Amino acid sequence: LQPRHLFEIILSAAANFSGITVINSIWVAFEQPAVTYTSFWSIGNLCLSFLFFLYLSIFFDTLRLLMALSGYQPQVCMKNPLLLSTSPSDFWGRRWNLWVHGQLKRALFTPMFRTAPFKSMGKTASALLGAFLSFLISGIAHEYFSRVFFSTAPDNYPNWSMLAFFLSQFPICTAEKLLYGLLPKSGKTFVETTPQPLKLLLSYVVMLPLAPLFHLSFQKMFLGLDLL
Repeated sequence: LQPRHLFEIILSAAANFSGITVINSIWVAFEQPAVTYTSFWSIGNLCLSFLFFLYLSIFFDTLRLLMALSGYQPQVCMKNPLLLSTSPSDFWGRRWNLWVHGQLKRALFTPMFRTAPFKSMGKTASALLGAFLSFLISGIAHEYFSRVFFSTAPDNYPNWSMLAFFLSQFPICTAEKLLYGLLPKSGKTFVETTPQPLKLLLSYVVMLPLAPLFHLSFQKMFLGLDLL
């Protein structure tokens, strides 16, 4: 066990707990506003996005601590996606839940795309298919876990809203890659030199309006708020 790994995990967990305290204070100040399909820019939408990230990060920090104490080098699972992302594809591909991302890549996509049928598709088509399957599997997995582990009542559950959320990310990421590929060299240089905070803001503009699809079931399960 290297001391720096242990220190990094403890520091990460402390920052996440502090973040939860701050977000909860904001949440209470606004009397725990519910998230609806139309309240895209509500305080509730922003708060739930950060709270879900922070609680999930603490879960990963716990796993990382157990691995470190067992003598393994823990993998970083989150790279501050809500504050450091530069695009939707950067959010999903390089910052959010890297443990699951790596597992899917190693166990499913790398072996699958080495087979003859997928090799014949070409690089672009196989990349598109891989991205679509990633979001599809993520959506189905979230629907399954929310039903099995949290036993949400059918009459209160926004049917397949999580799947809809993840599938909605596929055209967003595809459009991003397509538009970037169509830019001239000067356009690509402009995008690459754009300040990160502005890129993050543009990512929020694209992604946050769809977040209620993901949040609705969680606000019912964890917060006891009625779906509006």
